[in-house]
Amino acid sequence: MGIVRKDAVKDDITKFSSSSMNNATPILNDDEIEETINTNLNNISEAIDNSNDNGSGGGSYTGVNVGVNVVQYAPLTGSSYIPLSKFISRKKAVINVKNDDQKCFSYAVLSAIYPNKKHPERVSHYKDKLNELNMDGIEYPVSINNITKFEKQMKNME
Repeated sequence: MGIVRKDAVKDDITKFSSSSMNNATPILNDDEIEETINTNLNNISEAIDNSNDNGSGGGSYTGVNVGVNVVQYAPLTGSSYIPLSKFISRKKAVINVKNDDQKCFSYAVLSAIYPNKKHPERVSHYKDKLNELNMDGIEYPVSINNITKFEKQMKNME
């Protein structure tokens, strides 16, 4: 995001950007729109105030223009098996269950609940335990929005 200002006294244009304003802010739910806009407007206001305090001469500015880019955000979702990069795979710190269905979320949870020393990536270790997870009302592949629902359902099973 950039800000362009016109100095009313000098009749010149100053263009600046703040690194804090160049970050995209994902909005995942409709109820986050107003808060996100207000937060970003406050950040812009602070950037303008800071520029006035940092040697801009304290001049009077008119015609402040703010550019905002809006793009569609496609969050990651679960799916079937995707091979890890060699860099991550060599660390042996991630269990990547080799499944051919859309239940990767459930296999990931089960691999944490039932650690397996020998070939933990094999789906056969977990298929017979799928019924131990309360997936009622949660469709595969599991979206990020359903993780909280899953956690609540699992807590109720304890």
